[in-house]
Amino acid sequence: MDAQQVQLEASEVLLDIGVSFPVTALRVPFRREPLALRATMRRPTLGARIRIAREYLRMGVTAAEMETYTKEQQLAFVAGHGAAMSRIVAYGLVRSKWWLWLIPPVAWLLRWWVDERMLALAFMQFIRCMGTEDFMNIINCIEKSNPMQLSRIAKGS
Repeated sequence: MDAQQVQLEASEVLLDIGVSFPVTALRVPFRREPLALRATMRRPTLGARIRIAREYLRMGVTAAEMETYTKEQQLAFVAGHGAAMSRIVAYGLVRSKWWLWLIPPVAWLLRWWVDERMLALAFMQFIRCMGTEDFMNIINCIEKSNPMQLSRIAKGS
């Protein structure tokens, strides 16, 4: 098994079990230590993936570009695309179409309650793991079994 296949399988496992990140610890009255909250972002549904892809494409950057940013470029990216980045992570947290109304408040909570490094890491991991390999397999299968292909019609098979 080559390195790319291992990375692909690792990303599949991460999407299945989820990417967990800490939310700011909350101080609760009458409790000594703060409550440590964690959020887990799992593989989204197709509808959520379409919305995530739209948000990501509106940003106009690639994951490879973001990894090479200097500190000033990172700050400019967060200033310009921080809300979109938190919406993408919110789509990973809220997966049901019945709960889509929760996306704006969850994105707001992520912007104000999650450390920016954790949010950026969750965003980058999520973008890296989200691909179209599953769709390519389906499309290839459909192309091979398409009875309306010109070559099949001409051969009469």
